[in-house]
Amino acid sequence: MGHEKINLFYGFDDIFKRVFHAEGLKAARHDIERGVSELWEFDERGFLIVRGEYDKHGNKTDFVLVALVGCDAREIERYAAAYAMANGFKRMRVHSIRTGAERYLKPLGYHVAEVRGREKVFVRELKWD
Repeated sequence: MGHEKINLFYGFDDIFKRVFHAEGLKAARHDIERGVSELWEFDERGFLIVRGEYDKHGNKTDFVLVALVGCDAREIERYAAAYAMANGFKRMRVHSIRTGAERYLKPLGYHVAEVRGREKVFVRELKWD
């Protein structure tokens, strides 16, 4: 498995409108255009939006899975975790408004770090097994 970093494409909005509200979709598109987030494609089966976050000293902190569409979430999460660790990130973070997200994320080592209305923020510390 591998990913390819790609640019925004015709049909991006149609694919990602299932996981974003209108403002979130606009913000994701804007972050990709500015280079804050990256859009990854996996074997033409699925797409993942990711971004790295840094502390005020420029040290890598969180590797954020912004949105995933069209592929096996567990397989992609494992791939993203290995990528994040290899690139010096300390933890992974996922934001979700979907009911049942915990059912998929807890077995992968995530815990709820924060609740913001309907949104839950899940984190996972990264360490080599």
